[in-house]
Amino acid sequence: AEAPAKIESFRLDAIFAAQEKGKVDVEAEILFRDPSYLRTTIKEGKKVIQRGLAGRRAWMSQNGESYALQGRAFAEDRQAVRRDVALARLTMQFLYPDRVIKGLVSLEGPKKATYKVYKRVGTRRKRVTVEVWEIRGKAARPKDYPLVLSPDHEGDVQITAYFDKVTLEPHRVYLKPLDKNGKPIPMRTEAIFFSEFVGQNGLRIPHRLGFFQPDPKAKVERLRKVSSLRIKSFQVPKEPLDKSLFKMHK
Repeated sequence: AEAPAKIESFRLDAIFAAQEKGKVDVEAEILFRDPSYLRTTIKEGKKVIQRGLAGRRAWMSQNGESYALQGRAFAEDRQAVRRDVALARLTMQFLYPDRVIKGLVSLEGPKKATYKVYKRVGTRRKRVTVEVWEIRGKAARPKDYPLVLSPDHEGDVQITAYFDKVTLEPHRVYLKPLDKNGKPIPMRTEAIFFSEFVGQNGLRIPHRLGFFQPDPKAKVERLRKVSSLRIKSFQVPKEPLDKSLFKMHK
């Protein structure tokens, strides 16, 4: 099947993998409409939590109550919403690697590189060495690359991406906000890792995603995984999802 010319929205079922001891994996449904409409439904046993974004308004719903995520008390929840949006937008963009590369300026590469990734072999995951192309450049449209840690950043964003040498599947994407002198802002690098791709409707869909950001306890910038997603199903509707789906329930 041929890949759709453009994807404006999607619906996916996934599992958020626990990142801390004592925590459990949770099921999630994510609805997304580009660029700023999102609804994530998380199920923890009998408990259901929803968080979302409708344009610029972030919100959450749980225990029968809905509220806007405003003020200092909800800073972490707003960051979780921004992280969901970043994962959704970057996943959507990197389904079309050639368009991502065309959307970079001051381009460097491609350069040959190798590293180890997990690939699915039958029912097992196996760590293998892959050859990749390294591409680096600045986003021609920085707003296409939402930053979780620097949501108000208005300057350039440096993108470093690693694509499989054969399939052009994106493996790793690093985003660095740059200061007015073109230098990376310390402790603000973000990264998304994609792995275990499967073919669907002419596209290569990643089965696993990981979001990384600097460890605040480290003296030098060292990335740590803060969110991990396993995609169970990925659906692209024929028509964009209606914006009413993303409004906060009263």
